[in-house]
Amino acid sequence: MNFLSYLNIFSKDIERLSKFYCDVFGFKEIEESRSNYFIGFDTGVSKLGFSSFDAYDLLDIPKPVNEVKETHHVITFEANNIQEVDELTEKSIANGATLLKSPFNTYYGWYQSVLQDIDGNVYRISTM
Repeated sequence: MNFLSYLNIFSKDIERLSKFYCDVFGFKEIEESRSNYFIGFDTGVSKLGFSSFDAYDLLDIPKPVNEVKETHHVITFEANNIQEVDELTEKSIANGATLLKSPFNTYYGWYQSVLQDIDGNVYRISTM
């Protein structure tokens, strides 16, 4: 069976960014994986990791040419119901996220909000 095991986000400050997601969603840290360049969390289904830019060298990944942030991915977090989408959206904003689109009903039957985290990464909070 194939499944997504980890999603890693690169950040200049993995402590700050991982704390943001932990504070909003309450994920449990996988303490045995912590290092100077990585912090990982169990999301319940898959794992969410935060890697410092030192990991580019470790993994032989080409470094970005500049630090201009472009959106190349959108992370979606599943809420249990509409009320939880609203609550997590407000909690995100209170923790420094920028609201890009207020909670709304999508054409495909989901209820979701769209936000930008404190590093500029775009994420959604949704429920089906």
